[in-house]
Amino acid sequence: MTKVGVMLCFFAVLFLCCRQGNIMAEDLEDSNFEETKERKKNKRGRFGYYDLNSLEQAYDELSTSLNNLRALYYYRDNGFNISLFSDIDDEFRIKDNIFIMDDNVYAVLHGSIDVVGNLKKIVIDVNEDQSSYMYNKFNGHSLVAKLDHISQFTIFAIMKAYYDVKGNQLLEKLKYSKDIEGLKKIKLMIDDFCVEWAKLVAEVQKIINDVAVFADAYIKIKNTSLKEDEKISYIKSIEDGLRPIAVLDISNSNQSCSDSLICKLKNELVRLATQILDKGDDLLNALQPQNSTP
Repeated sequence: MTKVGVMLCFFAVLFLCCRQGNIMAEDLEDSNFEETKERKKNKRGRFGYYDLNSLEQAYDELSTSLNNLRALYYYRDNGFNISLFSDIDDEFRIKDNIFIMDDNVYAVLHGSIDVVGNLKKIVIDVNEDQSSYMYNKFNGHSLVAKLDHISQFTIFAIMKAYYDVKGNQLLEKLKYSKDIEGLKKIKLMIDDFCVEWAKLVAEVQKIINDVAVFADAYIKIKNTSLKEDEKISYIKSIEDGLRPIAVLDISNSNQSCSDSLICKLKNELVRLATQILDKGDDLLNALQPQNSTP
């Protein structure tokens, strides 16, 4: 090969090497740029980098599920202006709303005008006087209290913990949680809770509406001096119909239920509510500074 050929070959190789070097430098620069972008999108957490977009989405979805639950609690039929507790006070001179939250009772009846009206027949119109209302084990104060407690130990307990300023205000505080999977888990449990709550509400409504049929029949003959056997029969039917609610051990998630659907649903709701509260507390505790031992 001539000297000229050698020189041309040398410069060709040199050109290719320089070009390759420039390409590698550009690739490295692009790689660094993408890594910088990724690091801006992600932040370092206790368990490594977490995606801010995914974290925001998990929190927003949790917030949406909690808002759906709150909407279930506060739902009322259009035109709902019933005051169950004012009517109880007017009839029996008992201020039940001192001990019982009317929203809790309306929530477990899904704010239905018809069902609340039927409940009024059962607890007001069937009872003879204040003593009957207060001490009847099935269709007086005890029934209203049971309905209140169903909400109190389940749906209201969740709302108080996640929203109430007197509670933990968990929803607000969990904005700062970096546990994406933990937030997702709470969201899924709340969705499950809403499904089970709808089933329980439907069962409570069915019980109240079915019993109201016997209440109507009793009220028609209540003030007559005749038909005592019929009265006794209707009262027994009322008590039998309300028994599934009367025997509920509300706070016990392991109550033996036999074939009682309302009991099984109550157990599941109490379990879910406890898990939702516990998981929220776990995420909240993870945000607290850890005490280091010297």
